[in-house]
Amino acid sequence: MDHFLLPKEPSSPVIRVSHLGRQRYDGGPFLAYGRRSGLIKEPSTSDEHVSFEWLLRARNDRMPKDEFQGFLQTWLIFGMLVEFAVHSQFRNSLLPVDGLDPESDDDIRRLLVQTFYNIWLVKDEEGQEYINSSQLVSILQAFGEWPGTDETRRGICSHLGHCLQLSNVIITTVRQELDHDIADSIVAVHESLAGTVEKSSWTYFGSLITSLHLGWGHLGFFNEEIVESMISNGWCKSDIARIVDRYSSLQLYHFMSKLAKPNTRRSHINCSETRCVAHQIVPTEYNPSHWPAECQCESIVIENSATVPILMEEGRIPLLRIGVGDSVDDTVVEVIGSTIETQYIAISHVWSDGMGNPHMTALPKCQLVRLKEYAQKLKDSCDKLFTTHETEVLIWLDTLCCPVEPLEAKKLALRKMRKTYRESTLVPVVDNSLTCCEVDDWFEAASRILTSPHTRRLWTLQEIALPQVLFWQFSNQTIGVAILYQNISTLMQDPRLRGFGHDLVIDIGRHAVFFHSLQAKRDGFQTLSDLESALAFRGVSYPADEALCLGTLLSLPEKEILDVEEDQRMQKVWELFAKKYKSFPADAIFSRRPERRGKSWRWAPSTMLGTPQRARPGVAGYGRRISMWQGPGTGTPTEWGLQVRFPGWRLFRSDAVPDPPPSWWSSIYSSFYPPPKPPEPAVPKPHGHNWWDKFTSLAEVSIQFRDPRSGKWCQLSSLDLDSARQTWTQEQWDTWIAEGKKPLCEFIESGKCAVVYQPRDTNRKMADDLDEYQRQHVWRGVMVYIDDEHIVARGNGMRVYAYCYALVQQLPAEKQNLFDQVEQWAHEIDQSELVKRLENCELDSEEYKTVRKELVEHMKNMVKEHLEKNPQFEEAVQFMFGDVGPEMLWGFVGDWKRQDIVARRLRDDQIWYFDG
Repeated sequence: MDHFLLPKEPSSPVIRVSHLGRQRYDGGPFLAYGRRSGLIKEPSTSDEHVSFEWLLRARNDRMPKDEFQGFLQTWLIFGMLVEFAVHSQFRNSLLPVDGLDPESDDDIRRLLVQTFYNIWLVKDEEGQEYINSSQLVSILQAFGEWPGTDETRRGICSHLGHCLQLSNVIITTVRQELDHDIADSIVAVHESLAGTVEKSSWTYFGSLITSLHLGWGHLGFFNEEIVESMISNGWCKSDIARIVDRYSSLQLYHFMSKLAKPNTRRSHINCSETRCVAHQIVPTEYNPSHWPAECQCESIVIENSATVPILMEEGRIPLLRIGVGDSVDDTVVEVIGSTIETQYIAISHVWSDGMGNPHMTALPKCQLVRLKEYAQKLKDSCDKLFTTHETEVLIWLDTLCCPVEPLEAKKLALRKMRKTYRESTLVPVVDNSLTCCEVDDWFEAASRILTSPHTRRLWTLQEIALPQVLFWQFSNQTIGVAILYQNISTLMQDPRLRGFGHDLVIDIGRHAVFFHSLQAKRDGFQTLSDLESALAFRGVSYPADEALCLGTLLSLPEKEILDVEEDQRMQKVWELFAKKYKSFPADAIFSRRPERRGKSWRWAPSTMLGTPQRARPGVAGYGRRISMWQGPGTGTPTEWGLQVRFPGWRLFRSDAVPDPPPSWWSSIYSSFYPPPKPPEPAVPKPHGHNWWDKFTSLAEVSIQFRDPRSGKWCQLSSLDLDSARQTWTQEQWDTWIAEGKKPLCEFIESGKCAVVYQPRDTNRKMADDLDEYQRQHVWRGVMVYIDDEHIVARGNGMRVYAYCYALVQQLPAEKQNLFDQVEQWAHEIDQSELVKRLENCELDSEEYKTVRKELVEHMKNMVKEHLEKNPQFEEAVQFMFGDVGPEMLWGFVGDWKRQDIVARRLRDDQIWYFDG
């Protein structure tokens, strides 16, 4: 990773990566190296579509770890370099070599191998070889210059993109088998090469003709060691989680891991991955701070008599004219009312930095001197924005311009918040983590801005979203959002920085693109989707303030929100939103957020804050966010709940499936064709027990059921349970396993279980972010409880309550075969003579134990014989259960009857009334 950009003062040196390859790359075509190496032996496997089971087998067959890692270095680093060089103008740099045949690819490739090994391998004093990628910076330009015709270049682009995609799948497959630094060093080279392909594709063809959405960063970069190092350098755990959620570039991850945070005297010891509490304020314990901290000046108090009369006038806000004398003690403040022509600067700041005051409109004079200096310099440098003849800068600051009491006066100021920031001439962000830093690099400036405490607070979102001109204050300069965006975009022309820069410009423009576009052209779906993205990982000290901020950001009437009780404000927000857009996004039912308490609108989110739901559940570090508001379906608020239309299933135990509900055509049919004689009732079991009762109950990780329409097996995983497990101790996990917990199966036994799911391809965000398989076979869902007493007869609608949120996946082919076989075994055993004998035995009697032992041996032999005859089936078992799969499979068969679930398909446009 020696070619990666670093902060001006990195917190730690770049780690040296040992070269473990035992033999050099042979110079041949990249895609076929796996076969040439002898690791791929299947004759049916093509070079371009490798079955990666051979990679896992190489490790499972006790191939030494260092040998395995060295093999991957040889192929994926040196082999990839040779492949890029031989297809680019870089090869021409070798033509002056005596005796080299310029037409011979073999000669060129052999010389390229020698060249790269000579340049990239370095030795320390003890003779240990390391890979040094710093030379990559100087050759990327040549790698992106492709010779030949337009058609030839398209072929090169497609081929190199294919090589990178193959490498991405290989690394993803074996990531857990590799040392952290080895894996990251390979990915680091590939990310820069992917930037080269992307830039050249746009240069030559005006578009990206090969998909390179490879997600290099989402491969577990932030291990425990790196996280601990970052925390020791001032980072919060939730900052790291936010980086993973926001960005995908490995270079950005690496840069952030080397970026030390300034000491702002805030401890993150009580923070978690999902929440930062260091910047939460406790009003009763809060006191404004001085700048610098050792200052002991007096505070300036602004009386309500100076601000409230101005606030009561239509269209006017109070502004501050700060007069600074020879010393801090000479500072004075004059309050004036704005007019249509007044130009002013509105300050945006984080209250935890000490410039707030929940008790009174007062602030230490030293803070006002500081703000006056920042604002005056900014006004003088942006004189073209100021058309009036005012020489003294006018300032709006919430601490002094918004009355603390009485409540009606405070509401007046809050109702004018949107106007205040929207009509300001410019807004500087004053954040102590930035004002104490000098920056002279655009990437470091952007990285510090986008990970500052200011980006973690809710109130500050509107303060940077609403103004027309925005700046960030550093100790040595102010940086405007426009110039920052422009410079990062320009520097992205360097292929090495494309992924890094792309992540930054997306985040820089995240708010401006949304709030400065024409609201009339935006539907409610996109509005909420973009707002959700902007709100992720932000927090607020006073929960009731969230509704006020959302109302401002959604352009809803602030007065109507302020006029209701605090605990009813979020409901009022959703009522106003539904009224404005004449509907509500149906995807709200899939939103994993705390429910609202009350008698109505319980389906509406109680908050938009917190960490986002992810495509793949787990700790911070993997997966992309799933947007909850991407439609296209709409819902309608009703007295029974939110009415939506989605497909779904009813789920039952196989021994408790009710008759299907009658329909008009079935009634007519039965009048002509009477139903057959009902089957004889089941004979009661002599001793009242089932044959599987004494088999170990395997703890439930997910449930499987067969979709009756497609005949395919589906797997349902509870996102709620997955999230809870992330916080479990080892003792809690061991208890769960030991007790064989099956909460989903137990819920299905109620007979009132259904699953609502979002059909494929309707989630545009998901389609963009997930690979093809997931897009086609993974659906968001919610398992619901059917309220029988309140089923709405009109339209066959069901009134339901959410039980848990879920991901539903149609299983891949190898797992389909596995569950087909397990089901077949379970049914065969269920009808066997051994089972009949076992159920006729008294529980725990000697005869019972003898017969049960016979049954276990029969199951083990049945499984063993099948595995011996079907090696591919054995591989599928190992893939699902690990190395112990063949030994534990018979137990899985024995446990099958406990989770033998039957699914009944519902209409594709089934009407649901959610959480009335």
